[in-house]
Amino acid sequence: MLILTEFHEDISYERAFDRLNGLYTKYADDETSLHMVGFPVLMGWIYSYKPQIVLVMGISVSLMILVLFLIFRNFIGMAVPIAFGVISSAMGLGFIGWTGINFSPLLYVLAFLVAARIISHSVQITHRYMEQYAYRQDKLKTCRDTMRSMVLPNWAGVTTDAAGFLILILVKIALMQQVAIFMTFWMMTVCLCGILTPILCTYLTTARAAKNFVEKAAHVSLMDRICTGLAGFSIGKGKPLVIAATLAALVFCLFQAQKLKIGDASPGSPLVWPDHPYNTAQGTVDATFDASSEALMLFYEGAAKSVYDPAVLNTFEAFDRYMKSNLPDIYKSSDSFMGLMKSMNMIMHDGDMIWRELPRQEEVMTGLIGWTIPDGSLYTEKIF
Repeated sequence: MLILTEFHEDISYERAFDRLNGLYTKYADDETSLHMVGFPVLMGWIYSYKPQIVLVMGISVSLMILVLFLIFRNFIGMAVPIAFGVISSAMGLGFIGWTGINFSPLLYVLAFLVAARIISHSVQITHRYMEQYAYRQDKLKTCRDTMRSMVLPNWAGVTTDAAGFLILILVKIALMQQVAIFMTFWMMTVCLCGILTPILCTYLTTARAAKNFVEKAAHVSLMDRICTGLAGFSIGKGKPLVIAATLAALVFCLFQAQKLKIGDASPGSPLVWPDHPYNTAQGTVDATFDASSEALMLFYEGAAKSVYDPAVLNTFEAFDRYMKSNLPDIYKSSDSFMGLMKSMNMIMHDGDMIWRELPRQEEVMTGLIGWTIPDGSLYTEKIF
């Protein structure tokens, strides 16, 4: 049995998914299997993973703090980038809330991208401040010189990042346009890094910490020696090898690019693994029933009496024929009000198959659809 249903627009995916799971728990047993598919179910699965997403974000932030400590080996170098990251994130998330844009769990990955850019810029500026302060021993002059030397590079890099997101507004997809709006603003908040980071450093940096940092930075570590050796080899004796390896990688990648698949024709959604319960259920539904939950649905919006206009239903039928003839690889079948109208027209002509077509006269169409009352409304309105 296939049951199709719709939800009100103001019902959250989490609530719908919770109710559907309640039905599954109540009725599924050894003799009865239930398979739930459709976009609300997919989003319900995704929203159910929010605790895992939050956990991953927490672990990521912890690793960022650990890496910062390993780089600077002091509290200042660890705290300043994180403090500015909190400021920038608060501004970005506040802007999203102010605009009313829905920050879907599918977009959480963008927060990681912004965090990476925030940490990158702030680390460079903090590094520069501590180097300057170790020699100047004057916080005011060090703050001023750091701003003077780092603000323009900071703004140039951030503006480039923001422009990359802003260009998405040209895509006629609502989600992409929303991403373009709030990510552009969020990235532009990183422009404050060149100003706020030196200021934060003045409150936290001490002369001893700056001196220790510079002394440790002057020490040539194993990683420094490896990088220096590879750089010397790449521009020296190893130059032919590097060029050959680069060309070989380019040829291999161009060959593999021919196998690139755009989209996903498999049942279900690529947002979850192929063996996920949602994709398994989708495959079962598609194999068992002729109908599919992944069907394309078209709705016509017009005046109340436009339903009697033969041109309206003929337009839908023309679209059906176009899909069938031009997209045979994805077209499966169609189901609409036109089928009922054709059958009614055939029955009214003694079942003659030649009359199984849409009427071309408005009065005939009106008679087939139903009876009208003086104000022009339909007794059969519930059919739609």
